[in-house]
Parts: sequence; structure tokens; C-alpha cells
Amino acid sequence: AWMGSVLNERGPDALVNEFNEAMDLFRDVCLSLRRSLLLIVAALNGHTLAGGLELAAACDVRFAADDERLQIGVPEMDLFGVLPSGGGGTQFIARLMGPSRALQFILDAKPVSAKQAYDAGLIDRLCPPDTLLADAEKFARDVAKKAGRLGISAAKKSIFGGSELPLEYAMSLDHAVHWDAMRRGNFRSGAIDFVKRFG
Repeated sequence: AWMGSVLNERGPDALVNEFNEAMDLFRDVCLSLRRSLLLIVAALNGHTLAGGLELAAACDVRFAADDERLQIGVPEMDLFGVLPSGGGGTQFIARLMGPSRALQFILDAKPVSAKQAYDAGLIDRLCPPDTLLADAEKFARDVAKKAGRLGISAAKKSIFGGSELPLEYAMSLDHAVHWDAMRRGNFRSGAIDFVKRFG
């Protein structure tokens, strides 16, 4: 409806300009999710297409309802002959699927089922539809309880940050993040508990 009103009232050039302005904001949202020190878990219980998949791909972990009716994809190439809408979807999807599989997925532009998305690496866990939200919340609570904000942010920095660097630099980043997390985190009390239980 928004696209139609802009086209009718101001024409296609205005639509391109306004769409780009909106996508600049959307890209900032997606990048903020990825850069957040908090764990961001997406629970997908409906069609996840175009910008919806870009938003989900920007999250740290994706749970999806194990429902064959659910469609996941980026149909922009079929609809408009262009890449996904500009929220950084090509970058996030390529990091999840690998470059070649992501290229094929984006060019093909055909939605897939949740199971196919799981098999392709777009989804991290399939859940029964009626327990999806509870499963995602339980995962987040369990991780927060054992790792805390410091552990979660350290894992995100090491994994996401390191995966974008050459191995030598990633190893240095991993060392720095690991040492900082051990120094400031729960390692001391955890080590004492571990030795009491198993030592």
C-alpha cells in the first residue's frame, strides 16, 4: 500500500529515494542487533520473507516453527529483479549459508520451508509451533543464567568478530576477549564449583 501511494502521488523516482531512506534506517537496526551486547533470539512462527528474513538473519540465533506451511526467503529478485531490500540481508545470509549457497538462494528467489531453511543453515533450531516461543525464551534464560551479559558479549565478539577476520587476527581477538572474560567474569567462582564437584 505504501509503495502504491508513493508511486501514484510522487512517481517512481520518489519511491526509489524514499525506499533508500527507509533502508538506511533498517540497515542501522539490523547492524544494531548484531552489535548488541545482548543475545538476540528470533522466534519465527509465520512467513519470514524479504525484510523479515533480513531482520531474522541479523539476530544471533534463529528458532523456527517446524511447520511445512511456513515460508522463508528473499523473493526480491523475482519481484523486482534486485537484491534483498537493503537491510544487509546479503551479508547476513552469506555468513549463515556460505557465499555460494547464499548466492544461489538469493538469485533463485524461491521461498523454502522451515526444514529446508534449517538444512541450509538459515535456521538454528526447529521447534513444535505451540512451544516455539517458550523454547526460545528458555534457551535465552538458560544462556543468560550461565553466561551472564559478560559471557554472552564475549562469545558474540569472539565468534562474530573473529569470523570476519583472517585466522591470525581472529586468534588474537579470541585471546583478548577470552582473557578479558575470564578476568572480569564468573570464571573464578565457576572454577571453584567445578573443582568441588569433580576434583
